[in-house]
Amino acid sequence: MPIPTRREALLWGAVPGNATAVERGDAMSCLLCECILAAKRRHFVTMAEVVADRTVYRQRRDSLCGCPCGSFSRMFTRCCMSVSSAGLGINRRAFFPGTDIWDAHTHLAGLPGNTPEERVERLLECAARLNITRICLFMGTRWQYDPTPEELSEANREVRQAAERYPKQVFGFVYVNPNHPQSALDEMRRHLQDGPMVGVKLWVARRCCDAALDPLVEFARAQRAVILQHTYIKSTGNLPGESMPQDLACLARRHPDATFIAAHSGGGNWELGLRAFRAVPNIYAELSGSDPTAGFTEAAVRLLGADHVIFGSDAPGRSFATQVGKVLGAAIDEDARRLILGRNLQALLAPILKAKGLDG
Repeated sequence: MPIPTRREALLWGAVPGNATAVERGDAMSCLLCECILAAKRRHFVTMAEVVADRTVYRQRRDSLCGCPCGSFSRMFTRCCMSVSSAGLGINRRAFFPGTDIWDAHTHLAGLPGNTPEERVERLLECAARLNITRICLFMGTRWQYDPTPEELSEANREVRQAAERYPKQVFGFVYVNPNHPQSALDEMRRHLQDGPMVGVKLWVARRCCDAALDPLVEFARAQRAVILQHTYIKSTGNLPGESMPQDLACLARRHPDATFIAAHSGGGNWELGLRAFRAVPNIYAELSGSDPTAGFTEAAVRLLGADHVIFGSDAPGRSFATQVGKVLGAAIDEDARRLILGRNLQALLAPILKAKGLDG
């Protein structure tokens, strides 16, 4: 059975009921790309705006991908992760002329595969569809809010395995827990100072404004490594150790020579999150994780400047397509788009990549 065209997929009803899983997945991928193009033309970045009739959307979604779910992004992720990129007849360069996209935020957890290498291979296959050529990877195959030293060691071993399998495409970040300072420093020495990893990942074990993070930040700075810190403002309330953007601003002011990436930049409350980073030049706002709502990227550029905004997807928890759509659909100029999609992250990582011989 021939793969439906992008237009056929957008008009729904393009996939017969006896379609294979691969054919269903490829049709959904075509649909995603069409929606991104529509977003770019009309400055729309949400599926609800591209497809006006939600009732039709729900009916066709179930017949098309075979996995009814409540979230646009989860549907995209399941379909994109279900197939290889081989059958997708799309010219990637037509979407992003002259731009290799670098993704600051990806994970192994939630991917199919029995080993870290198998999981990251699937992730790279899906990333390649949208011309994402480099990914930053962290946190292993299982997540814990407050990981023990043993759990951290296992997570970092898994990420290192994946990064060493694809050293020119996957940049590992060492995951540390400030509640275990000696273990954190040991992991940073093992994987950052003496190993191939190029950054540090901090999640939700302890709010990052705490002084316990100071030795970790100084160690990372000495290695010329960037520090990616989860930052969220949840309307339902953050986890006890979960950092808000204001916490990261506090930490960054204490360490003006260190470089920080604010993962999520406040999440759904990005209007508040982005404002916390003004006048803190060593923080770069990252766009991953939240729903692809209109205005996020534009606000980041307006408040911080395009040279302080970085693309991240949070894949596979979010789909590459919806997260790239935040940037493609934004009302910004092409120079700003290229900075966000790759050049800013390339510049941040350049010193440590050169030192480790990974810049070729």
